[in-house]
Order: sequence, then structure tokens, then C-alpha cells
Amino acid sequence: MTDREKAIVMAYTGVTMLNGDKFDIFHRYVEEKLGRPVLEDEFGLDFIDEIKKAAEEDFLKLCDQQEDDTFYVVTSGEYSDYHICGVTRNKEYAEFLRQVYDSRRDPSDIETFIDESENGPIPKLKKVWEVIIGEYNPPMATFERSVDANEPVDPKAWLYPNGDFQIYVVADDEDHAIKIAQDKRAEYMAERKLELNEY
Repeated sequence: MTDREKAIVMAYTGVTMLNGDKFDIFHRYVEEKLGRPVLEDEFGLDFIDEIKKAAEEDFLKLCDQQEDDTFYVVTSGEYSDYHICGVTRNKEYAEFLRQVYDSRRDPSDIETFIDESENGPIPKLKKVWEVIIGEYNPPMATFERSVDANEPVDPKAWLYPNGDFQIYVVADDEDHAIKIAQDKRAEYMAERKLELNEY
């Protein structure tokens, strides 16, 4: 929420959102809406209804914006030069930013994204690690990717002719990934359920 938006909410609801040096932002907003200078000693209980009435239109517009779940992302460039110039909920401001950053060499664009965070719980992720345990080298775990917690992970393992053992495991961190892989290696070696891969 911007300081101006806080000033609007403060003017309409009476809830203090701008203190100290930032109170001046609220003060200027009230003067703008009333169209006259306002002395600090005017800010009292009798003045609240006048401020609220003056800020009502801005407050309702602000509420409409907040109900919209769309984000406008202004981007420019391609491939390695692709970058985000700005993010806003205001479509008109996004168009303004697009024009500011637009050039013949690097045309800018507006991409839209819907905020779905309110549509239920955020999915849990799990980390998938590739672990290689060498016959003569220390184990090495590499973070591969994050996947949805409900997505199954292929537990396939390989034992290479040089003695290296490779497996993908789910773990919170590198140490746990290595420990899980070592346990799986011991289990697989004992049961002889390894798929041999020869190069």
C-alpha cells in the first residue's frame, strides 16, 4: 500500500496509518480534497466527518482496485536482456510505464497475472535432489528442482560400472538428501534391485 493509499484510508476510516514525518502526506491529501489550507489544530473530532465525506470517492475506488486480483507486469527485452520494469495493480499506470520504457530497440510489454493466493491453501513444495555416491569419492548432492508435494518422484537408481551410485531423493536439505541416498544405496545393494547402466 502506498503512502497516498494510506492517507485515503486514514481520511475515510479515521485509523492512523501515517505518523511522524509521514503525517504531512495525510495533511496535504486533506488539503487537496477540501481545496483549502488546513491548520493542524483543525484535526479534531468535529472535522472527521468532513474529511470522511471528502475522501469517500477515493476510498471506494481504492476498494475496487483491491478486489481486483490482477497484477500488471511491465517487461522489456528478450532472452538474457529480459527484465521487469514495474509491477502494479493499476492498468492505466501499467500502460504509462510501458510507454516510458518502450523503445524501438527494446519494445516493452504488459503481462497480466492473476493472484490466486486467496483461492485456497498455497501448495506445499518438496525438494528433489540428485545424489551421486562414488566408490572412492565423497557423496555429492545437487538440488535438482522443487515439485508439488503431491507429485510422485521416480525412485529409480543407477549403479554404474565404475561403482558410482546415482539416485533422486526428496529431502529438505543437502545433508538429509545424502543420508537418505546412503540408506537407499545400502538397501538396494542388499536386495540387488539396481538397474545397471553402462556407458
